[in-house]
Amino acid sequence: MERIKIKWITEQIEEGWPKVLGLFYEKILRNWLIYEKTWTLIVKEPIIYYEKQKRINKKPSFQYIDWVIESYNKEKENKKYFKADGYFKDSNNRNIIVEAKSWIPGQTWNGKLTSSFSPNRFFLADNLTFDGKEIKIDHYVLVFWSGERDGGGIGENYHQQGSIIQKNILSEYNSIWPDRTFEIIYLVDMYNILIQEKPAWYIDIIENEETIMKSLFRWLYSDYT
Repeated sequence: MERIKIKWITEQIEEGWPKVLGLFYEKILRNWLIYEKTWTLIVKEPIIYYEKQKRINKKPSFQYIDWVIESYNKEKENKKYFKADGYFKDSNNRNIIVEAKSWIPGQTWNGKLTSSFSPNRFFLADNLTFDGKEIKIDHYVLVFWSGERDGGGIGENYHQQGSIIQKNILSEYNSIWPDRTFEIIYLVDMYNILIQEKPAWYIDIIENEETIMKSLFRWLYSDYT
């Protein structure tokens, strides 16, 4: 089976697919991390308190995340907390935080991966609070629809994580937390694998969501029995 075509998906997106997919893609992603990466889900929406995080100082060498740091420090002064999209543990007992920026409205689809880092203040947090305890974050995961080429925009090599821009961004975050790791997961790659392999858990989710959608439209057509 061929890799999902960017042009074809873009046409579907313009038809409103993101709004529908956005209703349950996090459920698919969560199960992907559990079944395919064999991570254990600890809590769906971990809380990160600003007051318990360190203030981050800018460095002259920062090219991409200066404004992220500035925004983070400002929010730290005015807000109490924010929530990420998942707290997991892996077989090495690492504490993993996942943030999904993949609702793919048109502007996000056409936008750059670099701009998606702007709201990702969780990359600058050093701990989360769970069960009344402060837990050090070991691994950060950003989930995005697809990648971008070195010069920006989206092209045939959208799935490659090795672009200069992405490596530089992750390098800057790593310079703040050298003892932690960062990862980008692309939904396009995930769906390519799932569509080909069709694991049982994936089919269950799709069929369940399809049933719900059909019930809704039957009701809207006044044909619900």
